[in-house]
Amino acid sequence: MPQPGAEWAGFHIESRIGVGGSGQVFAAWDPGLERRVAIKVLDPDADDVAKQRFLRESKLAGGLDHPRIVPIHRADTFEDSPFIVMRFVAGGDLRAEIAAGPLTLERATSVIGQVAGALDRAHRAGLVHRDVKPANILCADDGDDVYLTDFGITRAMEQAPADGLTVTGQTMASPHYASPEQLRGEALAAPTDVYGLGCTLFESLTGRVPFPGETAHQVAGDHLHRPPPFVTELRPDLDPSVDDVVATAMAKDPAERFRTTRHLAEALALAHDLGHPAFGHAGEAALHAAMREYGGFDHNAQTLRIVTRLE
Repeated sequence: MPQPGAEWAGFHIESRIGVGGSGQVFAAWDPGLERRVAIKVLDPDADDVAKQRFLRESKLAGGLDHPRIVPIHRADTFEDSPFIVMRFVAGGDLRAEIAAGPLTLERATSVIGQVAGALDRAHRAGLVHRDVKPANILCADDGDDVYLTDFGITRAMEQAPADGLTVTGQTMASPHYASPEQLRGEALAAPTDVYGLGCTLFESLTGRVPFPGETAHQVAGDHLHRPPPFVTELRPDLDPSVDDVVATAMAKDPAERFRTTRHLAEALALAHDLGHPAFGHAGEAALHAAMREYGGFDHNAQTLRIVTRLE
C-alpha cells in the first residue's frame, strides 16, 4: 500500500484522501504528465477474484466519456496491488456538503441533474454503477459542478453478482443506499442506480439517510419492506411533490421506479418549479403527466396522494 511522501508505481504520493470498503485513495503527482491525480488502491487483503474484477470493471468504466464522470486514466497493478489513476478533483464530496446542513431544493436539483446525466451515460453504455451515494459525488471547490466517481464496483447490466453483496467482508454496495434487488442478489439494471440516486436525494434534502437503522440487518430489512419516509416530515418548507419524486425513485419494484435517472431529474426539476406560486395549475398538470410518463407512478401506492391532489 502506498505511503504519503513515498514514490509508488512512478507517482509521488502526497497524501491519503479517502478510505473506503474496497481500498484507499491517495492524492499523487504524476511527473510524466506534470499533473496531480487521484489513485485508488484496492485493499491488499482482497483475493485474486476481487483483484481481477476490480481491474476488469475499472477498465470498462474507463471507457466512459462524460463531463460529470471522473475520468479513469489508467488501471494497472503494482507490487501485487491493483490500482486506478483518476482525475484529481479539488474540493470535498457531497457527504461533507450535506454534513454542513441540508441542501436547498435548488442545489439538490442541480446536483441530482448532473449526476443523473453521468449515470444515464453509463447506462447507455450498458453499465450500472451500483454504489450511488453522497460519498461518491465530488463537489468542485471552484463552482457548482459535481462529478460522479468510484466506478470500482461497476457491473454490466443484467449480470447477477455471483459472489453476492459481500465478499470476505468487502462491501459491494453501501447498505444505506442498496436497492432491494441488490440485497436479494438479483440481476441489476438502470433502476438500481435510480434507487441509489433517490436515497441520495432524500439525504441531500434532510441531512439523514432514509433508513438509519441500528444494524446492517435492520437497514437491509427496511430497504426491502418499508416505504421511504416523507421528506416533508423533516422539511415542511418543501412542496409535497418532492415526497412523490423520492417515493417513485425508491419503489421496491424496479418496474415502478423512474425508467431512467434523467427522468428522475426532470421530475425533480418540475417539483422544484411547483414550489413557486407562479407555477400554477398548468405546472401541476405537467408534473402529473411527467410522473405518468417517467415511471410506474400510478401503480405505486406510496405516491397516489399526489395524483389525487393534482386531479
